[in-house]
Amino acid sequence: MKKLYVVLTVITVIIIITVITVITSRKPTTNYQLPATTIAPLPTKIIIDQRPTTNDSKRTGKVIPAIFTGVSEEQNIPKIETDLATQKRELRLKIPLTTPEFNVNFDFANDVFDVTLTPTNVQNKTTFEAWAAANYPLIPQDRFNVK
Repeated sequence: MKKLYVVLTVITVIIIITVITVITSRKPTTNYQLPATTIAPLPTKIIIDQRPTTNDSKRTGKVIPAIFTGVSEEQNIPKIETDLATQKRELRLKIPLTTPEFNVNFDFANDVFDVTLTPTNVQNKTTFEAWAAANYPLIPQDRFNVK
């Protein structure tokens, strides 16, 4: 029985060696060389100062301004709106703002400031309202969601 296992092992090894030898001795049948091209090479010299030639004698090189583009050149935004936007941006840059009386975060989905009173009482709400009126007077109170 032991001789049978030895003979089977030797036969298996011989078969594996034969298969490996056959596979590695094959030459590739596909030619991987690229065919020679007859296309001319790209130019190596670039002339930058070429202007298109035209037979149109009416061209003078002047730019004719558009009569109406749909855009107003004058800024018609009231100063109070720009100041409000500036104050909102300044407060957003400071968030999360934490004080002993309140915390301020910004809710981007609803475009409001979330204010959490710590602890919730009338005195802290009054403190927050005084702080908001002193530091950000243009932001209306309805933009603060006091919790």
